[in-house]
Amino acid sequence: MKKTEKRETKMQTAEIVKNNIRSRLQEMIESRHELLNHANFLSSLGVEIKDNRLHLCRCFESVAKTYIDSLCQKLTQEHANGTPAKIKIDPELYCIIGGRTASRALSLLFNNADDYSLDDEKSLIDKYLDQIDFECIADEIITQAAQLKDAGVGIFACQIIDQMNLSNLDGYYSPYRKNSRIICKTWAFNYLHNHSEISKLETLKNAFNAIEEDAGITFGSSISEYISAAGKLHWKCEKIPSRTIFGKGGHLEIHCFKDKHEYRFSSQAFDVLMAFLTINGKSDVVDNIMEKTDLMAAA
Repeated sequence: MKKTEKRETKMQTAEIVKNNIRSRLQEMIESRHELLNHANFLSSLGVEIKDNRLHLCRCFESVAKTYIDSLCQKLTQEHANGTPAKIKIDPELYCIIGGRTASRALSLLFNNADDYSLDDEKSLIDKYLDQIDFECIADEIITQAAQLKDAGVGIFACQIIDQMNLSNLDGYYSPYRKNSRIICKTWAFNYLHNHSEISKLETLKNAFNAIEEDAGITFGSSISEYISAAGKLHWKCEKIPSRTIFGKGGHLEIHCFKDKHEYRFSSQAFDVLMAFLTINGKSDVVDNIMEKTDLMAAA
């Protein structure tokens, strides 16, 4: 994208975000006003209403946050390409009424807003919006959206290293070569840890899927079967039985034992895995892994 085109896109996005928040703030103020009137009437009848003040500054910033979070979620789904990366906007860019960078004049306006009329409250909308750097917000959204897939595969690379214990090259869980397989050991989780582990395994499965798409090699259904078995046993409060094997004969076999689970990669699959890590900025880790797996042999 050319510089002028990016500038125009940023300005258009900034205006869209600003206008959408404006319309939501107008709706909020009208609804809030009606709610407070009803609350006051109920109180006059003897019905106690707790915390019916709904401080205006919190309402303004909540509306902005909800819209921006929803927009980021929508754009994340469109651009993340199945990776765990997310578009995030720093709340300090729009939570500016009571924040560290709030202008004194704006803070005073909202601090005195409890006695304002409906029209006075509506007049605060533009005063609030004019203090927000919407071009900065738009620039963050556009930049993150463009970089989201790359950021996501970078997260995948880190997850693979973490889940496979590929940075632990001198301990019990260090990877090693045995015959034609490279083996990565992990601890044998039980049903108490299944929920958190299954979430991590789903991310790992997505990482392997991304590698398959780029490399033209399949890791098979082993990890899907592994996740399914762990999920079913969670409800029975049981561990995966020792000597269970998922994906036998495929590029990735998962062997379960009493005290450990092993990911056994074919040489071809492990080479593809190392290529993926190298491409995504983990070449130093890969060099150490390849040296270790070439030198070590199973007992």
